[in-house]
Amino acid sequence: KLFTEFILNVPVSRLTIQKLYCLIEIVHSDLFTQHDCREILLPTMTDQLKYHLERQEDLEACCQLLSNILEVLYKKDVGPTQRHVQIIMENLLRTVNRTVISMGRDSELIVSKLFLHLPVIGLQSQSNQNLFS
Repeated sequence: KLFTEFILNVPVSRLTIQKLYCLIEIVHSDLFTQHDCREILLPTMTDQLKYHLERQEDLEACCQLLSNILEVLYKKDVGPTQRHVQIIMENLLRTVNRTVISMGRDSELIVSKLFLHLPVIGLQSQSNQNLFS
């Protein structure tokens, strides 16, 4: 919880790239593999991602952060992930789609952004199967 307060207290327009890379490092840590920690961290991470994607700021770092989050959620040994996938879908899918649409076809990140959709769709399908099992 202290970490989320730290991130939220950094002024919005300051240290953007450092803040995103700090979030990326947290996703790589053992902390993020724990379900209870993700419950606290994920809403802050999705809020930060949404803010920066909507402004098209530091798209490469945003892409890396979202990709890393999805990779962790796809693992089998990190506890329940269905609710976390749903949080991402509800908070970010529309924003990611709009960002991809607004980018030109020549953008190098467009391929990365499109590939981000595949794990989300796979995770969502997996979550839906779990709902009906």
